[in-house]
Amino acid sequence: MNIKTLEQEEKFETITDRLKDLGMSKEKALQEMAFAIELAKSNKQLSNCSAVDIFNCIIELASLGLSLNPAKRLCYLVPFYDRHRKESVPKLMPSYMGLEKILTDSKAVQHIACHVVWEGDEIEMDLADEQQPIKRHTPYITIGQQKGSLVMVYSVATLASGVKIVEYMSREEIDHIRDTYSKSKDVWKASYTEMARKTVIKRHTKHLPKSLYTERVYKAIDLDNQVTGQVEVGYKKLGYLEKLLGTSGFDPEKKARLEREIADIQYDFEYKGMLHYLQDNQVESDKDKFERMIKDE
Repeated sequence: MNIKTLEQEEKFETITDRLKDLGMSKEKALQEMAFAIELAKSNKQLSNCSAVDIFNCIIELASLGLSLNPAKRLCYLVPFYDRHRKESVPKLMPSYMGLEKILTDSKAVQHIACHVVWEGDEIEMDLADEQQPIKRHTPYITIGQQKGSLVMVYSVATLASGVKIVEYMSREEIDHIRDTYSKSKDVWKASYTEMARKTVIKRHTKHLPKSLYTERVYKAIDLDNQVTGQVEVGYKKLGYLEKLLGTSGFDPEKKARLEREIADIQYDFEYKGMLHYLQDNQVESDKDKFERMIKDE
């Protein structure tokens, strides 16, 4: 597989037109394809993937606003063997830095950073302080300590208002997510720290302000879940619940409480329960009222 081969594909012009609609120029598309080819050179499975599948990954990449540039480490191409097609198929896997980029692209989040706390580090937190929740985090190496095991991972998001929101998870909580919801353990064995950071960013996303980029974030997380085999409730479903909540007849205080409950949903039975509850409490439109009145008469 090479650039000339990709350019000669019948669908190439159609694909580049679609990419242009997503904000990616033909030159940028060729650059991303070049990155894909470089990745394929070091991965036999990836080199056997079809040009059409590579095109589809580039389209998804453009819709997320990410890049395969290895220097940026925003997104990866991961080959999987498709038993039905009996061939290798590439899938996009956003990194935790890719998720951070999408969140900051929204402008609702000015900055977000995820950090690992190791045994030997010193950290002081005050979650009640919205301006400086992390008072101090001193890495083990700067105070002459030995690096121990991973203790926790936390992320700090600075909103447009200047308020900082913190999300954190202990090693035990992260391992619970891995053991309970991830079908594929190989990616965790290969990149435990990366996956731990991504797990915290995913949870953090649920509690950050919604924006025009929210759907993009949800799509990126769902793509990652496909690669890692996550079986928890998809973010598209959570997004649908949030839309239903917005059109419900609840007062602001109850909406705020239900929003927090939606963010914590993990199991399918929890999703279905909330779905039915919100559907039963939708604000009736004038048209619905009129049709009901006619029916009652």
